[in-house]
Amino acid sequence: DVMGHIVPRLSFGWAQWAQKGVPQLLRRIQENNYNVLYLTARPIGQVETTKHYLQSVVEGGIHLPVGPVITSPDGLFKSLNREVIQ
Repeated sequence: DVMGHIVPRLSFGWAQWAQKGVPQLLRRIQENNYNVLYLTARPIGQVETTKHYLQSVVEGGIHLPVGPVITSPDGLFKSLNREVIQ
């Protein structure tokens, strides 16, 4: 959604756009020998930004587990049109 694209860029590290408790939940899932993968509608051109954002999410000293990021094969404008306009 729009806020998921805008807030991380404007927060300058003082706020996160993530649901509370997600790092702890995913860490517990990983500790039970499951692999975590991240699926996003963001365009492939934003994969590095998305990975950086995922690495920056911290709650109670717990980071999100490392995992592959699967993106949309579409470009920026087609992805934004699909997520925001349609």
